[in-house]
Amino acid sequence: MSQIKAYIFLICIFTSLLSAQTFEVHSITGNAKVQRPDKREWEKISSGSKLSDNDLVETFFQTRLILTFGNNNQVILGSNSRVLLNISTTSQQDSVLKVNLTLFGGAIYTKTVSGCHTVIYTANAVCEMDSGSVSTVADIKTGESGFHSLGGLVYVRNIAHQKGLELHPGMTTMVLPSKEPAVPLFITHRHTALLKSLFGDEFIENEMEAMKIEPTEDYGTGSHLTPSQTLPPESNKPSDQEMPKNQFSLDRIYGIILESQKSETRFYTPLQRPVYAASNKLILSAGTDIGFYDGKRYPALTIQPSLNLPVFSLGLRLRF
Repeated sequence: MSQIKAYIFLICIFTSLLSAQTFEVHSITGNAKVQRPDKREWEKISSGSKLSDNDLVETFFQTRLILTFGNNNQVILGSNSRVLLNISTTSQQDSVLKVNLTLFGGAIYTKTVSGCHTVIYTANAVCEMDSGSVSTVADIKTGESGFHSLGGLVYVRNIAHQKGLELHPGMTTMVLPSKEPAVPLFITHRHTALLKSLFGDEFIENEMEAMKIEPTEDYGTGSHLTPSQTLPPESNKPSDQEMPKNQFSLDRIYGIILESQKSETRFYTPLQRPVYAASNKLILSAGTDIGFYDGKRYPALTIQPSLNLPVFSLGLRLRF
């Protein structure tokens, strides 16, 4: 009986060791707080603090919180962000960390170097990686989620869908509610400026230089920063900086528009009423034409059998 109790005791100790993984606060600028799973009160976060599994972290205006975990892995929380932290090890044999980050709103930058499988959740999207760097922005009002990849390989999908896409360094995409990820676009200078304001100029420059990422030119104007759009001048006003901006806009993404046109456009010419040589005749006419499909040109043959009666005319067009 005593052996059984000792065995159970060892199992409990082993289980607790597996779940004892923590996040360490490397540095903090501004104000942030944490709510522990067993407490209702919020605690102030300071440099050197330990954050554990199921801790809820919140940052405030002009705050940057840097957390480290495992083997040089890192999470950076931008201003006005709220994240639920989950961390554990998969097994005793491989000791690989399993980290889940649930972003309720705001922005985080996640860098997974090794020995960890990281999953980032938003209200409508999932991002997974074993080795990579990605920023995630979640807009509470619109439910849109945006991702910018600065290293490695990350996989992005809608949380309700199985199908997703791979996001390579220097690319950005967005996920709308009930939609698959948008066509990836190159990161622009405006995206770079946004990332620097959230996570630090020197840090973003080093990350992009390490992966040899060159931002592209910006296109378009509007009130929101999108993968093909500029930042409005009024965003530089102090009154606009307190809350995070809506980073994405559905009707201003060139990738979505082009993808929609590609899938929905039909190439055809209207059916013309045939010219008959005589009344009450069965006419068979043929002609050649050119059709377009998937950006390529193909020859086409058209056959039009027609019946012309005093009361009505009936025709059929067959195209090959």
